[in-house]
Amino acid sequence: MTYSTDDRERTVLEATRARQARRGTHVLWVLVIGTALAALALLAAYAWRASAAPDNGPTPAERQNAAQTFDTPAPPPATPPAGPTD
Repeated sequence: MTYSTDDRERTVLEATRARQARRGTHVLWVLVIGTALAALALLAAYAWRASAAPDNGPTPAERQNAAQTFDTPAPPPATPPAGPTD
């Protein structure tokens, strides 16, 4: 740390007063505008990439049609092999 040899008077503040910020709405406006810009950026990114998003899959009617394609009759019941019984 460098020490100054300046003999000017310095204003001494209490620790609590030195830590306090100025009152006003400037910081509030910065926060509001920053949040709004972030929301707009997210909305723009969503709108830009929404067309590339995958669809949700087939509709119920499409699923029914696909299921009918694979609809086969049930297999016959299994019969035990004929053979000697003890």
